[in-house]
Amino acid sequence: MRTTLPTRSHRLGFTLIELLVVIAIIGILMGLTLAAVQQVRGKANDVKVREEIAQIESSIAAFKQHFEVDYLPNAFLLAPNYGDPSLAGNPLAAASQAYLRRMFPRMNLASTGLPATTLNGNQCLVFFLSGGPITNFSGFSSNPSAPFATGGTRMGPLLELNAKRLNANNELIDPWGNPYVYFTAINRGYNSHPLNPTTATPTGVSMTFFSQSINGGAPKPLNATGFQMISAGNNKAFGPGGLWAPGGGVYGGASPGADDVANFHPRVLGAP
Repeated sequence: MRTTLPTRSHRLGFTLIELLVVIAIIGILMGLTLAAVQQVRGKANDVKVREEIAQIESSIAAFKQHFEVDYLPNAFLLAPNYGDPSLAGNPLAAASQAYLRRMFPRMNLASTGLPATTLNGNQCLVFFLSGGPITNFSGFSSNPSAPFATGGTRMGPLLELNAKRLNANNELIDPWGNPYVYFTAINRGYNSHPLNPTTATPTGVSMTFFSQSINGGAPKPLNATGFQMISAGNNKAFGPGGLWAPGGGVYGGASPGADDVANFHPRVLGAP
């Protein structure tokens, strides 16, 4: 008589514990991968910000040379008629009118073709480097008496712009979608002129940067003869500006401005 020996049954699946272990491992790996991807993407965006600021710096240099001016303003008042009585005694209107007269000596300032509006620093970059929405970002007309006319021979634009680089307020945005902050130095300083006021930022707060005082001396503005341009970084929050030293003070650790990117420091502002 043939005897059938018992056989061990083959397992057809995983136990619940094994499944949970596998799921946990996959979750850990996904978390590590996501963190690595975000870190790489963040570094790539930092590089892109610096490339954009370098491009803007080159455009500003070309603008200053072409129009024979010392700076590109970070506040400006546009007006259809700079002789309007309502603008009398307005220092920003007077400074803006004088600046346009230097750029376009033959322009009729009583009939400019401009809208009535005030530009912040970021919008000044867009306006002066591209002509802004007034000329469809096509630069300025070569007609010396009507530089803001569209069509015909053009001067510029010195900075090529498209919808992806601007927000709804016609401000230049960084790779995270934040508007850049721009300040210009006038007479080796900041906040000392109608075309460079303390309220020229999106937040309405002065954010210009100064080096820490040494041996009790007065703090000195960074980029004292150029400009300061800052991106809020990935966290979309600007630091307070003011006195700054690499990797310390109010920009150290996990402070809001620690990941800010600026043209006066080769790393994020919270890094040494």
